[in-house]
Parts: sequence; structure tokens; C-alpha cells
Amino acid sequence: MISYCIITKGDRPDKLAALIESIKTTPYTYDFEINIAVDAMDEGRLGALRNQVCRSAKYPILAVCDDDLILDYDFIQGLIGFTQPWDVMCPKVLNPDGSRYWDWREWDGYDKQMMVDYAEPDDGTIIPPGCFVLLKRDVFDNVQWSETIPFYTPPFEDIDFGIRLHEAGYKCTMNPFMTVHHNDERYYQTGNVVMKK
Repeated sequence: MISYCIITKGDRPDKLAALIESIKTTPYTYDFEINIAVDAMDEGRLGALRNQVCRSAKYPILAVCDDDLILDYDFIQGLIGFTQPWDVMCPKVLNPDGSRYWDWREWDGYDKQMMVDYAEPDDGTIIPPGCFVLLKRDVFDNVQWSETIPFYTPPFEDIDFGIRLHEAGYKCTMNPFMTVHHNDERYYQTGNVVMKK
């Protein structure tokens, strides 16, 4: 049912272990696999890593995620109970203090983004979270991440990916019943943006 496609630099084994444990700890039985792509050369090309790990996936739903996340215990229940049609699904992503981490956000140019209310529909400007997104397999087959944009470099690989999703005719769907936790104490929300301590 789900291929978890995790990218990691390989230098946070405790965080990666916590993510894997959260995937395995669920009250539901379902088919899943865990695939991991490691940036062993520290090249910072997140798009290339995401494409690599997604290509190896065998299930029709791809959960593409960074290594510093923890799935909520009810994560799968939130997916199973969601009845709206979707191609690209975004969960809530919460910081350790309970504030939001770049989950349901819109862009206004390649270097401008802000979080918006979960009830706001995708009007063609919503960018899926770079840290965690669910894709149908056929979406990935049609739109992939740029393999040339380095980490934290404009136009930013996650924003570029979101823009090209819309250009291909896809829209993002917010699932407020699914939550993942950003396992990094340095981040917090202020207004409609996220800051780092």
C-alpha cells in the first residue's frame, strides 16, 4: 500500500531510527516498505535523492520524507479515513513545541512562501511540504524533483517541484487528520513563517 521513501545524510541515526519505529508502530496492519537513500557524498542534492528512492518503490502510494520526522500514532487511521480524491496529499507537520512547520503553504515567487489556514483550498499556489508529502505513483512518474538544485539554494527544490506539479495539472490536498512531527527542537513558528533558533 505505501512505500516510505526516506532521504538522509546518514549523520542522524537516532532520528532515522525514531522515524522507522514510528512507521512500524501502528494499530493497523497494512502492506508497506521502507526505502532509504543516503547522501553519502554530502552533495546536498535533495531532489536527486528523492527521485532515486522513489524509483525503487513498489507500492502505489509514495510517502516521501526526510529523516527527522516522527509519524503520529494515528497517521494511518488519518489516511484510511480520508475519503476525498487526491493526487498529492499534505499532512499537518508540527514542531516539537506544537507549532506548524512549513506544511500547508503558498508561494508568491520562488523566494517567498507563507503558511496558510488548513481550510484554504489549493488555488494553484500551494507548495507541498519538502519534508513530507504523499504522492500517487503516477504523479511521480509524470513530475519529478530537479536533480540540479542544491540544498537551500533558490529556486529551492521543493518550491520548484510544487510549481511544476501545478503546471502538470495536479493540485495538493490537505489532510488535517494526518500528522507528522518535526523532530528538531531548533524550529518554531512565528506568524505565518517558520524560524530557526
